Amino acid sequence: MLPECMGRGIGSRLFRHIAGLASDFTFTSDPQADGFYVKLGARIIGKVESERQGRSLSLFRYCQSNAKPAE
Repeated sequence: MLPECMGRGIGSRLFRHIAGLASDFTFTSDPQADGFYVKLGARIIGKVESERQGRSLSLFRYCQSNAKPAE
């Protein structure tokens, strides 16, 4: 998400849409967004090194049966 687009609810709507299509999935994200994804019901399950970005990214799992995404 581009910084200028943050805070408009776009990310939350996109995440909920994806969660509606796939009830169990993993993904990586910038560690600065950890709180955002945890609030939506995802759990941090580790860290992965991104060769492309040259840094560590947070590894998340979202499982609809274990999560209750925020409205």
